[in-house]
Amino acid sequence: MINTKVDLHIPPLNNSSKICQDIIKTFGLSEDGWMESLSNLEIPAHGIILITGVSGVGKSLLLKDISRHFLAIRKVPNHIDKKRSIAEIISCASAGEVIRYLSKFGLGEPRILIGPFSHLSDGQKERFLIALALLQEAGPLILDEFTTRLDRRTAQIIAINLGKILRSNKQSAFIASCHDDIVDFLKPDIHIELCSNGKHCFFKKKIKNTNILEKLEIKIKRGTIDDYKKLSRYHYENDNPNDIDMLAPLVDHVVTAYSKGELIGVNLCVRPWPKAFEIFPEFSEVNKYVLQSFRVIVHPQYRGIGLTKALDIIPNPNTKILLSWSAFSSYYSFPILASYQRLNSPFEIMSHAENLLQAFVEPRQKNKEKSLHLTIECNQLWQELTDEEKKTLKLLIVDAASEKSLRLILFQRKISGLHTSAESINFIKSLFLKLYSKSSNDVLPMLLAETVYRPMAMFVKNIDNKIITEDSSLA
Repeated sequence: MINTKVDLHIPPLNNSSKICQDIIKTFGLSEDGWMESLSNLEIPAHGIILITGVSGVGKSLLLKDISRHFLAIRKVPNHIDKKRSIAEIISCASAGEVIRYLSKFGLGEPRILIGPFSHLSDGQKERFLIALALLQEAGPLILDEFTTRLDRRTAQIIAINLGKILRSNKQSAFIASCHDDIVDFLKPDIHIELCSNGKHCFFKKKIKNTNILEKLEIKIKRGTIDDYKKLSRYHYENDNPNDIDMLAPLVDHVVTAYSKGELIGVNLCVRPWPKAFEIFPEFSEVNKYVLQSFRVIVHPQYRGIGLTKALDIIPNPNTKILLSWSAFSSYYSFPILASYQRLNSPFEIMSHAENLLQAFVEPRQKNKEKSLHLTIECNQLWQELTDEEKKTLKLLIVDAASEKSLRLILFQRKISGLHTSAESINFIKSLFLKLYSKSSNDVLPMLLAETVYRPMAMFVKNIDNKIITEDSSLA
């Protein structure tokens, strides 16, 4: 236990100005100073301790007194280089480490990472400063004025996120705030309410497994592709506006999350192959049982509270296998939070065709800093080629795209328990070669952007009938 005694000490006055002397005489103030006792408490040295009370009641003084009982403390830094990207400010050895660490605080989105601190919203700044504080070597976290300047919904979400992180890391913290509406969201072990009359309240809290979505009044509903469009700007791959409309024929269903009428999350689920392919059993068998969680987007304000898992609902009773893959999950395995398992991905090793494509494209790309996964960059590269080079590149794109699609369908059939004969493999390969060979010069740059090597992590979830029955009640 920590024995704290907080006194407000006003030192002797050292002011000879006529105005101050008149005030002292008029109101009978002491020139020797005075002392007022604010609190005298015994506080646990470990756990999550929340101190609330109105301004001026002594919260900050109490935190200072608590701090002196520890050899080291973790606290929000006083100075931040506001012009540097937040990925550079975090002291991690690699991009993967930065993404994994800041994703815990809802800040792992690539476009946020490469932006400066000054571009963050107030809520994101608070998350980032806490993330920096927790990187310090030892001691409890000391937080003053926690969420004081934030709107109350953002404050509650950050409290949820911080409480989860502190408990998972078994990290002690002493937190002061003038708001007590965060108590049920932070879930402290001890809540101390400082009162102006000196009769302070001391609450020992029992951690309850409450439904966070209910407390935040979040509803999960069926949605449409228009809902996805509304949130697509928050996804790091929102570079080609035509992508969404091209996806429309593949869409199986859309799941959305709403909070008080505001759209805050979406999960776009697609069938692996276009309906036209279902005339072939090799594809119809996969489309019948396999579904891909193509993109899950959560509004930045609501990240870190478990919405990814809440949006993972399958209203289609035929679905047996759910797939999810992305470049981002190669760094941060967020699908695991929704009970997926990571498998060896057909996209993590370059094929021979991809190697040949890469060897042709890389020397001809003028701006090596730009990613060839951007359609606009591939368009520029294409325009600068000679006619002969375009013919060669088309052959390489067709071969690489066919090989990539073949590896994907074989992977999907394998995890579905479907046997694929040598005859079927040859047929599928010839089908892809024919299909991609018909690509026009307008389409080829986009196909190149989709085909150049990019490591992607693959996650799989087996769906049992019980889950499907429960989830099929989606409103």
